[in-house]
Amino acid sequence: MAQTTIFCTHTALPTTTSTTVDSEKTLPKGIKQIVGFSVDSIRDTVTAGKPGHVSVSLESQDIAVFNATWLANPVNPVLAAGSPGVAEMKFWPTYIPVTGGEKLTVKGQVLWDATDDPAMGATIYVSDQEPVLAQRKGVIGTSTALTGGTETVTDSALSINGGSVLETVYGVITLAGVVAATDPVYGYGLIRSADLLPFQSVRFGVNGAQGGLGTAAIASPGSAIEEVDIELAMASSVALEVSMQAESTATNNYRGEVGVTYV
Repeated sequence: MAQTTIFCTHTALPTTTSTTVDSEKTLPKGIKQIVGFSVDSIRDTVTAGKPGHVSVSLESQDIAVFNATWLANPVNPVLAAGSPGVAEMKFWPTYIPVTGGEKLTVKGQVLWDATDDPAMGATIYVSDQEPVLAQRKGVIGTSTALTGGTETVTDSALSINGGSVLETVYGVITLAGVVAATDPVYGYGLIRSADLLPFQSVRFGVNGAQGGLGTAAIASPGSAIEEVDIELAMASSVALEVSMQAESTATNNYRGEVGVTYV
């Protein structure tokens, strides 16, 4: 098996509207699958108290790409001087069958407008070997304001269509504004549905971030996404009730969203 990559140039995402990161990238001849991709989100301008929540999606007129949206690693806000730090790029497997020569567009979207525009880049991994695993799809929930210590419903009915197994769940929580020196981030996500088998609810931890020390410290460095394998059977059409809670408490509270992958 031979594998190569396609790089998508970093592009500013100026608003909460979906923005093309790289348009109609042509897959090399002889390619049999899109193995997956990694994505990063960087703040071009760093302002105290401004986090970054960004999603990435794949689109194509030539390939059966649908329900293909994931989250990039979040960027937590800083307190004052310093850098928020960047987590290692998250790799999302896709196993999309192709024949080579198709065109693929990568799009990014700011989920919560925090003034400072982030830039997004992506690396697509392709192979000359046909996939042996089913195509992995992804959907994300609604970006929602969270109050520390209070469980909040972020999606009353997150729709998943055309699947048979819910593979993984993950969540993202960041601080939502100007922070104090010791503000940490930790919490959980929760999904529920009678159409999941054999367990109808799953509670899972989300990304954590350590608080800083001192008035010029990093309040919360970049956070890695913590994906949780669950592999639950599900009906072909499922509506998940999704909740989140920041168990830590901060003066200006939090922002969060949940994502799932499935086949």
